[in-house]
Amino acid sequence: MNHLFVFCGPIASGKSSISKLFATRVGATWNGFGSTVRKIALERGLATDRESLQCLGAVLIKDETVIFCSRVIELAVNAPNKPAVIDGLRHLTILQELRHMFNPRKVVCMYIDTPLAIRLERVKKRDDISPKQLAKLEMHSTEVEVEHQLKEIADVIIDNQSSAAECVDSIVNLVQKRCLQ
Repeated sequence: MNHLFVFCGPIASGKSSISKLFATRVGATWNGFGSTVRKIALERGLATDRESLQCLGAVLIKDETVIFCSRVIELAVNAPNKPAVIDGLRHLTILQELRHMFNPRKVVCMYIDTPLAIRLERVKKRDDISPKQLAKLEMHSTEVEVEHQLKEIADVIIDNQSSAAECVDSIVNLVQKRCLQ
């Protein structure tokens, strides 16, 4: 299996935890769009709060798509016959660019869907974000694109209401059933 698995989903859906665990489970390399945006922000001397990173991400998508994708990929893919996992896909154009860059290798889009109540608990505990603050963040065009475009075209949609380990078990089973290996 030498696929590229990209994980997307709403804020606090569990993408990072699940994508890292999945990468470990299938022996894949891992990188995240968020960590790459953060590295770029630091290189440019920019703020690294969530809203600032969303704004920088939008600029990178609009003005530096290929360079941005290349940065993410170079940190995720270091073996041509090994699977790779990239966390935090937020844009349809980026998915299309990844599919173009990886052709003929398969790029599998994994959407992690988690109920709002669980996500609210997570952002409160992790970031001390209120429901009102989360609602504001989710009105950003990037988050709207995740919920309405990426979810519709995802190859796999996983319901993450249980533990990360159980969620990864479901993903591995689906990958095996769909002969993605």
